Amino acid sequence: MTFLTAPGRILFITSILLTALCINLSSQENFDAVHSRIVRVNPEKGQKIFISTRPFGARISINGEELTGRTPQFIDLPLPGNSTVEIYMTGFERVVLPLETSPGSITIIEGLLKKTGGIIFFPEETGLQPPGGYSFEPGLYELGRYENQMDFTPVYPNQNWIDGLNIAIPIVTVFTGGMMIAEALSPRSNGRISPFTITALAIDLLMAGADIGLHVHRAKWRKTWETDPAEATPLWVEDDYQLAESSLASGELLQARYLFNRFAMIYPLNEQTPEALYRSARLAYMQGDFEACFGRLKLLRKDYPIPGLWDRGWRLAADLYFKANQLEEGLAALEMIYGLEDPVDLESAAFRKASVLTDSAVETGDTKRAVDAWNLLIKTWPESVLIDEYRALRDSQP
Repeated sequence: MTFLTAPGRILFITSILLTALCINLSSQENFDAVHSRIVRVNPEKGQKIFISTRPFGARISINGEELTGRTPQFIDLPLPGNSTVEIYMTGFERVVLPLETSPGSITIIEGLLKKTGGIIFFPEETGLQPPGGYSFEPGLYELGRYENQMDFTPVYPNQNWIDGLNIAIPIVTVFTGGMMIAEALSPRSNGRISPFTITALAIDLLMAGADIGLHVHRAKWRKTWETDPAEATPLWVEDDYQLAESSLASGELLQARYLFNRFAMIYPLNEQTPEALYRSARLAYMQGDFEACFGRLKLLRKDYPIPGLWDRGWRLAADLYFKANQLEEGLAALEMIYGLEDPVDLESAAFRKASVLTDSAVETGDTKRAVDAWNLLIKTWPESVLIDEYRALRDSQP
């Protein structure tokens, strides 16, 4: 029995080590790259959140409820209070941020998502469908091509455990069976099975159960696996944007507008796309193509509500409405300016509103509305360097 037990124990321990060698360690998450800041405005404007990430296209959930869109997003909260915001995207670390909103607050959440996986880019010229970039979680993938379709099959993250168990279980099973037969035939055992053999049998059953559980989990995991579109930023993207800027600098406005439009269409997830859309809208405005300008601004607000362009976009929209003699729409556009880039923009918007109402009063005779706008401007910014001019303009109203 001693001869069988000593090498048997060595063999048993070796089989366990074969499984232990397959352990995969996961990295700890770090969310320092994403931060939030609060801009205070009037309580009447409600609670609003801007969420912008690099790269674009991350999913968002608030208090466990996933939103329909992707970043960047503008969210209008119905009620203030404490919330938990989660930002996640395949191939990047999940971000969890506590959020406290109060009446009249605008919260801006922005930052760089930390990459954990990789991005594969398929240029349009390759003919592969669909073209573009796709982000992947870290791991192994089996790659196949069927006509013009690329097929990525993920290798289960715990596949090494399954492979290790497939090696270890037969070894432990043979060893345990041999021990049981040897003990049954040995006159010293009196037909009893030793505690060591019972332990080996229990471990063998546990390993078999773990193997079954891993196979079930792998089947479920494969059903939920997905990838997310992502901007791969190939080398020529920067050249395309610089070409548009060069055309603008040289005064080739039609060419620049075309190139900015083209850039936004080809690279919808690129960080420079919102600026390209705004410049395209601005050029359309300068060229008198107001319909195209409206279209670009609408797309900018809908798909790229980033703080850096929010106020500029609404200011341009207000200019368009006033040119089209749509007074109320223009005033409403000025109300959407929040001073996200510079608090002075709020004062400028209020001044523009009072000035437009003053000009409108010449035709309509509604001077009260203009005076009210000047009074609100004076009350809100009593420390303004232009306060005396504001009072003079108010007092000039009949």
